[in-house]
Amino acid sequence: MTAVPLTRASTLEAYVTFLHSIGAPVDAGLRRAGLPTLFEEISGSWIAYRRLRQFAADMFAREGITAFDFCVDESHLQKLIHSRSIRLFSREPNLLSALRLFPLIAKQQTTHCSFWLESAGDRACLRFTMPLPPEVPGHETAEIYTIRLVIALLGSYVGQTVAPTQLFLTNPRPGVRRDCEQFFEDVPVRAGQRHGGVEFPISLLSAPGVLPVETSGNDANQTGSDEPPKTLAGTLAESLAPYLLDGYVSLDEAAQLMECSVRTLQRRLAREKTTFRAVLHQARSKVATSALQNNTRSIQEISCQLGYSEQSAFTRAFRSWTGQTPAAYRNRLEAGRLH
Repeated sequence: MTAVPLTRASTLEAYVTFLHSIGAPVDAGLRRAGLPTLFEEISGSWIAYRRLRQFAADMFAREGITAFDFCVDESHLQKLIHSRSIRLFSREPNLLSALRLFPLIAKQQTTHCSFWLESAGDRACLRFTMPLPPEVPGHETAEIYTIRLVIALLGSYVGQTVAPTQLFLTNPRPGVRRDCEQFFEDVPVRAGQRHGGVEFPISLLSAPGVLPVETSGNDANQTGSDEPPKTLAGTLAESLAPYLLDGYVSLDEAAQLMECSVRTLQRRLAREKTTFRAVLHQARSKVATSALQNNTRSIQEISCQLGYSEQSAFTRAFRSWTGQTPAAYRNRLEAGRLH
């Protein structure tokens, strides 16, 4: 379990894409929420979930929009559904078998969430809890977004539009049930519940999957950053990475990311036999190797963006992380692409 709730940058991308489409000043909002403006440049990066919620609440209030105005582009839903972590889901023979994997798969997208399957009579329900409680700003948008993803995932797996028989919301806001029933075209809604959920006919559980089984890459043996970090040092390193293309991250800023004081952060890192400096080097290594995969930027540009005044200093640092120079690393990547 990560030290604080995290979510993939692709979750933030959905909000950013929508806000760009309505002409909202996104970069200013990202800075107010303490989120990295260049998050899309670090493949598979993780961001602080609390800051995502803060960003959504702030931007939606300023733009005068609600959770029900939030139009998630269908291509983004498909991107999440067919991401590397969801490919295991597509290999299962029926929906029941696939949903048994879903709790683990979901945590590869957002940590500190829970999903489980319940059934009664002729109905089944995929229940869930969010990483943060309803009183934290941005909850309504996040909960409706989660329900939409679940419905899209069920429909994509069985190859047909799934009409829920009932929806469950933890949101206690007066009027949310009416708003939700109108948005989901008169699907019955129960608000103020202990857990969220999407209920559907139990007969769907025996439906075979129609998603294409993707076998490219090494998805069968996912390792490294495909799994959320389990230590404080790992959580911090993953959280720092998207910020490093914006400049240096201080110890104070790192403590804020981990939602604790500087002294507490240092003490906990020491308990894991590491230091902030070592974690920062680990994060820089991740950012540098990711940036070098982009052939449109020179090594000098990457060096400057990471805060090195001299390219030689970046080269020395990169060699200490990987055992090779940035040029050699890029050449090896290019040779691999050609073959």
